[in-house]
Amino acid sequence: MIHKGVETTTDAVHSCIRACSSAVYAQVELTRCRLLSPRAAVCQTCVGCDRCRLLTHGRKCRECHTYDANAGRVRHPPLPPSPPPSPSPPPTLFSRPLGCLDPLSPELRAAVVTLAAEGHGRNEIASMLPCSRPTVTQWTHRWRDERSLQDAERSGRPRCTDDATDEAIADFAEEKKFVTPKQIAAELALPVSDDTVRRRLDEASLHGRVARAAPMWIPTHIRKRISFAGGYARWTEADWERVIFSDETHVELSPTGQIWVQRPVGAEYDPQYVIPRRLHSERVTLWGCFCAREIGQAEIFVGEFDASKYVDVLQHNLLPAARSFFPSGQWWFQQDNAPQHTSRAAQRWFHNNGVDCIDFPPLSPDLNPIENMWADLKRRVEQRRARTMEELEQHLKEEWEATSPTLLASLAHSMPARLAAVRANEGHYAGY
Repeated sequence: MIHKGVETTTDAVHSCIRACSSAVYAQVELTRCRLLSPRAAVCQTCVGCDRCRLLTHGRKCRECHTYDANAGRVRHPPLPPSPPPSPSPPPTLFSRPLGCLDPLSPELRAAVVTLAAEGHGRNEIASMLPCSRPTVTQWTHRWRDERSLQDAERSGRPRCTDDATDEAIADFAEEKKFVTPKQIAAELALPVSDDTVRRRLDEASLHGRVARAAPMWIPTHIRKRISFAGGYARWTEADWERVIFSDETHVELSPTGQIWVQRPVGAEYDPQYVIPRRLHSERVTLWGCFCAREIGQAEIFVGEFDASKYVDVLQHNLLPAARSFFPSGQWWFQQDNAPQHTSRAAQRWFHNNGVDCIDFPPLSPDLNPIENMWADLKRRVEQRRARTMEELEQHLKEEWEATSPTLLASLAHSMPARLAAVRANEGHYAGY
């Protein structure tokens, strides 16, 4: 039935070719004339013979005009019949392409065994699938010896560490914590690569991450954080839009490095996996403030930042910013509990100028959105790679003015979510 279908299709194609041969011949003649004739502009198809000719009598060629004039002469000899196309080879038994190097599927392996059992030779089976002759031999022998058509188990590369070594690597990382795979391999004198140690740590759910810096809270700090989160739980985003967030930060001339730690998932702020904040040299101090609407005043200074300096900064920066942010209506001021912020001079200035301060909990940078703005500002400044202190101060001024208003609004509006996270974590880190 398959061969009969092939012959029927071939006869139909052959008949179609003979039917279209005159049109194809006319198109070929037209193309040839346009390429070879120097008068290609007047070479057109004759309406009498449908061939590409040089029309000399209107829309007819010379031969057609002579035929019409003599009434009976043959115009042109008929086109020779097209030779019949060679028959297509019969399709293969399976749809596997010739020359395919992929392993045989389970169905084709079963077909090899079935055809071999029916008496077909290896060459015949290989041409029917198609596949190589050694492949046919492999699966017929596998079925004869093991009665299986599954792949053999592959051992792969053997592990270069045993269970005791894997346990020693994990124990060392859990004990030291702030180590790298290279240091572990050196301390334990392991004849393996750093990548091997890294894989063993990953298998023990100890993943290499940059250590986070976080404050160390005592129970009093936790209680104050919970009290703050509960006291402002009813504040909406609109309420936090009436708050001026402020703080100061230190910006170094050179970017800070990263310290890696081996820790489990979800333990980034666990006290045993964080590092204390470090003091640096060659830096400037930047005080700034913002609200949900726009960026506020900022001041750069070098040297000691004491209570008198802080009062001077508030006098020349906070009040002008507040008048610009809130021409009318009440507003609040948020700051952390740094010594200069809680000094008597600062508290006296707040009282005399009628500034309402939010009772902020101690050691809670995750509850002050300006900390996130500092990170964005420092990233942009570090990308400019200042080489002198003058360049650093200039970059700070330019990038401070270029802070996105969208970022400021999103930071202010994040306060309800921050407070909810503190309540959910029972006073611990909010994750911001």
